[in-house]
Amino acid sequence: MEDTEVSVVSPAQRRALSALAIFCVTAAIGVLFGISASNARARGWTDEMNLAGLVKDQQRMVTEIQDEVEALQVDQDVLLNALLPDSEETTYQSWLRSEIVGPGLTVSLDDAPVDFQLDDNTNVNVAVVHQQDVDAVMNALWRGGAEALSVQGIRITATTPVRCVGNVILVGSKSFAPPYRITAIGDTEGMTAALDNDPSVSLYREDAARYQLGWSVQTSDNLTIPATVEFTPLKFVTPTEGT
Repeated sequence: MEDTEVSVVSPAQRRALSALAIFCVTAAIGVLFGISASNARARGWTDEMNLAGLVKDQQRMVTEIQDEVEALQVDQDVLLNALLPDSEETTYQSWLRSEIVGPGLTVSLDDAPVDFQLDDNTNVNVAVVHQQDVDAVMNALWRGGAEALSVQGIRITATTPVRCVGNVILVGSKSFAPPYRITAIGDTEGMTAALDNDPSVSLYREDAARYQLGWSVQTSDNLTIPATVEFTPLKFVTPTEGT
């Protein structure tokens, strides 16, 4: 029977092998972490690109749908005027969907300049235009005799929303950043007086002088307010007979 030669590993060799194994495992883990991080960054970048693309696609779709709606509204107006020529509702709808030209004024509101320095104890919100500021100007113009009004070039009707969404203003279905331009056609003197005498507008003008907010009023003999493209007819409850 032949003797079998057994290889004996010394303690020093075992320590070296253990160190090598630990190094290999650590390196493998590092590579895996690196791949995971790279994939995460790639997914994040892809998500951002997808989100930006999605927003553009949605905006394009909204524009296309609005064009289709406007064309259908024109056809509807023609049919309504033919079927109900003396209807008060059809007259009002036709007026809203018609461009208005005449004398009036434009009020411009804007945030304070970016480099404007506020005191440490002053809230930054005093240096920006808010929804209530736009509302105050609109209400004053209506009271002063405005016959038609637009905000950022969008015709304002009884169903047009004008509200704050974050740091922008939503007018109808579109969002706008400042400056905000409110145009009104009507009695220029009456609207100017209404702006001067409105308490809420006066407060804004005081803040404008203190914090460099934008404020200007320009009159014109020939302003244009576009036709509305987002008109929603109002429906009212009517009492039944015998009540």
